[in-house]
Amino acid sequence: MPTAATRMHAMHAMHAMHATATATASTTTSSAGLVAMRLPTSMTSRWLTSAATPTWTSRTAPGIEARAHPSLLSFVEPGPSPLPSPLTLNIIPDFLSQSEHDTLERSASAKLRRLFGRREPYREAHFDSVITGYKEAMVSAWTSRAAMGDEEDADAVNDVLVRVRAAVTDWAAPGSQISWTPPHVLDMRDGNSGIRAHVDYVEASGSIIAGVCLVSPSVIVFRNKDDPERDYFRILLPPRCLYMQADNVRYQYSHEIPMTDDPNHSFRGEFIPRGRRISIMMRDKLIVRPRTQSD
Repeated sequence: MPTAATRMHAMHAMHAMHATATATASTTTSSAGLVAMRLPTSMTSRWLTSAATPTWTSRTAPGIEARAHPSLLSFVEPGPSPLPSPLTLNIIPDFLSQSEHDTLERSASAKLRRLFGRREPYREAHFDSVITGYKEAMVSAWTSRAAMGDEEDADAVNDVLVRVRAAVTDWAAPGSQISWTPPHVLDMRDGNSGIRAHVDYVEASGSIIAGVCLVSPSVIVFRNKDDPERDYFRILLPPRCLYMQADNVRYQYSHEIPMTDDPNHSFRGEFIPRGRRISIMMRDKLIVRPRTQSD
């Protein structure tokens, strides 16, 4: 059985990955230089926190839009405003074979059981109220044969993660060497689960976020932090796909997954039923920009 300390370590490892907080006024600025802005509807997070003066450093190379999968726009539903330019987003459908998908789902589920116990229920509220109905963990030792207890599955999962990193690198910055944070496993339950609008914490990782999607389809809504009511778009993520976001989509747009029974969990006018969903998230490490006299 996992100890209380093990569970607490797994929870604390995730706290730096989210950037939603409660504030008291739409223009409140904290001592950490964060500005809270009101989002438009009750279906999204009430408050969105983002860096007031972003100082992020991009890893991506010119021509990123041309390197996207040719079917990308089949999985994108524009809103009232034009899509971001450049559109630093990519979706590769059928990235996993069905066998790879099943192995990854089985291994991720087993890892969460080892961390939290078989009887641990899904959590109702995230520490910052971003996620409902979830289990999550950073899994730095996930793919070791000793940790998994199944050499064949360990090798298969490692192979998938190597291929994910290679695909993301080929899209974002071909030929470069990217350092990665440990994989992040997020398990959302079947029914009454969702993720409110947020921007992943800018001090915890770099300019690239990627995810392998398992079990059921999901819809992600992106909203421009400066105009969330009019500048938004949706993407559809089928099981077995790999999706990626970077730069302006990662920093300028919040992202959310509507609750399972929310009519907003739709794509091109059709409600998309969502059951249990697992995602395996990969993020590049933060590039620390040297301070200058103007900082």
